[in-house]
Amino acid sequence: MNLPNALTVSRFFLVPVFVVCFFFIHQAAAFFVVLVAALTDVLDGYIARKYGQMSDVGAMLDPLADKTLMVAITAVLVIDERIHWLIGLLVGLRELIMIIVALVGRARGIQPVAANQWGKWTTLLYYVLFSALILGVMERLVADLLLVLILAFSVTASLYYARLMFGAQTKRHIRN
Repeated sequence: MNLPNALTVSRFFLVPVFVVCFFFIHQAAAFFVVLVAALTDVLDGYIARKYGQMSDVGAMLDPLADKTLMVAITAVLVIDERIHWLIGLLVGLRELIMIIVALVGRARGIQPVAANQWGKWTTLLYYVLFSALILGVMERLVADLLLVLILAFSVTASLYYARLMFGAQTKRHIRN
């Protein structure tokens, strides 16, 4: 296993560490775990591209690790009543739909689309908002409003990715 894939896999292990830290240790520790996860997300892609260590396994696991962490953070924040459950459900559904779209694409032989600025900004916005909520420096109403805006931004980004993934295939299907 190369270093980028090891960093990606480490994010899966950080998910339960985050949950335990949030509920049983201290929210500052939970924030630190999220910070480490975010850094591994940046580093795995950077190292893979810089040193030519990109792999099909990494391309599949990296977005899954990201989405697993996002769903876990969202669930924790809903359980702790820091965000409204319906908004949390919508965030979780968006992440689940993204996983399903990627799996359908792979089943059809379509390679996943590399992260672009839309996806990177979406991830950054989620991390910033979730960090503020984890540290308790944001009121729930403000967080809910910001989360709805970020969710709208992320849905737009998701539609863009889906168009890139399936656009050519859809055009071929319509022509035939």
